[in-house]
Amino acid sequence: MKPEEILEKAGVLKKGHFLLSSGNHSDIYFEKYKILSDPHLLGEYLKFADDFIKKLEFDVFMGHLQEEL
Repeated sequence: MKPEEILEKAGVLKKGHFLLSSGNHSDIYFEKYKILSDPHLLGEYLKFADDFIKKLEFDVFMGHLQEEL
């Protein structure tokens, strides 16, 4: 399954007409937290992301870990 298909199936990537909180209009809306509600689709997406990242060449890779409260 392609990444776009995974995101659409999980309800993350939505197509239509959206009025954003900024006042701008968009034909695509990305609801990022939706993917967390389906562990199987999240796993599929992370496999794609892992394969994609392994193909990149970089000197530094940074991230942010949020501590639990």
